Amino acid sequence: LVFLCLAFTSICFGQFSFKSDSTDARIQSGAMEELDKKFFLQKDNDFEFRLFISPKWSDSKEGLSIFILTSKNGEWNTRMFKNAWLPKESQEIYVRTDGIDSLWKKLNENDVLTIPLAQDLVDSKGQIIIDQLQGDSNSVSYSFELLTKTAVRHYAYKCPLEFSKKYDYIVTFKKVSQIVQLILQFCSMENKWSC
Repeated sequence: LVFLCLAFTSICFGQFSFKSDSTDARIQSGAMEELDKKFFLQKDNDFEFRLFISPKWSDSKEGLSIFILTSKNGEWNTRMFKNAWLPKESQEIYVRTDGIDSLWKKLNENDVLTIPLAQDLVDSKGQIIIDQLQGDSNSVSYSFELLTKTAVRHYAYKCPLEFSKKYDYIVTFKKVSQIVQLILQFCSMENKWSC
């Protein structure tokens, strides 16, 4: 019995192993609080993955979108929200429940837990890719947040598809772009957030 419990624990929690950030600062915590008040988010998950899609400032029709993938006691769940910063306009988008474990497998195959920080990427000359780091209000950014009961990790990328073409020798951009595409396809959403 003890062996079975240990095996179950290592399978369930081992698959969500990642290096925690030095800080526990939450990305978009204000938006998450507002969503929780209105939509009663599930708490005390074993694992939670969040993707925050921040559109261009010039795109006044789109607000912050948030995709949430959770695992609790071996059960997967997903939720998607639009206009997350606007309590009166925020809305939940229906996301199918079948195939979530397959989605997670594909995300994991693209190293979703270990994607390096954008500021750690260098070009073929060994230079930090400055245009990935500079604030550009007219580009789409994707912020990722990973949470377990003992760890939190954040990373963010601007226009990963565009950068995967510009720096086609950097595999990370392709993986980030693939992660975003997998999620949008799973949610049956077209990628209208192109740069």
